[in-house]
Amino acid sequence: MLSRTAYQKQADKRLKTALKLRARYDGRVRKYATALGAALAGAADAKARVDRINLLYGVDVSTETLLVHDLRTAGLPGLLGTSLAASTPGEEVQFFNAIVDGNGGAVLTSDVLFGEVVDPAAPVADAPPVVVAPPVVIQQSPAPAEPAPLVDVPPVVPTPVVDGTVAGQVTLAGPNGTLAGVTIESAPGVSLDFAPLYSGSSTPVDMYLFVFVEDPMTAKVTFADRYAGQPFTVHLADGRTATGLFTEGSYGIDV
Repeated sequence: MLSRTAYQKQADKRLKTALKLRARYDGRVRKYATALGAALAGAADAKARVDRINLLYGVDVSTETLLVHDLRTAGLPGLLGTSLAASTPGEEVQFFNAIVDGNGGAVLTSDVLFGEVVDPAAPVADAPPVVVAPPVVIQQSPAPAEPAPLVDVPPVVPTPVVDGTVAGQVTLAGPNGTLAGVTIESAPGVSLDFAPLYSGSSTPVDMYLFVFVEDPMTAKVTFADRYAGQPFTVHLADGRTATGLFTEGSYGIDV
């Protein structure tokens, strides 16, 4: 059996060190990913409790921090759980890689990427030959076409409210429901009619709805901010109805 050259021994050493480093930080990633998943689950439990307090006591307390909100809406809790469940330490099978001799059997120059000390006095490898490309011929582009005339676009007008119902409406029923970017939490028998918007910004906004302001809070409505200023109709369990506009924060309607 031929003895291994200095070139092959250097490759073996670099590969062994790199694989040990990969395993070490894979373990750290798994540890911190598990801890982050547990923390986000705890934050979700805290959010649910504050949501319920807001609904029961008619207050408007922030349910989560901006950081937790951004991570939750980005889908990170589900991604962490799926990735950790689909992967276990050491599942990547290591195939034998026979390193063919090269560089005349001599070691390669030191590389700081491998934690090796680079000797500033070491000779620099010859620069690769310069390849001269053929000249590039630049042709004049044709004159641009005349732009099309601008067409006036009519302004977007909120959907009209007619006789307590919204034209082209959908109905979102409580006590818990979600439809077209709008979520309702209310007592049984409460429903919301509105015209659905399927495009535009989707940042969630909370509205705490009080119909006939002397009564307790009617519902908590979370809507995508594209609905801001759009009309809706709320139907109460006792048959009364009221109309209003999607508005952030506490919103009272008198009839």
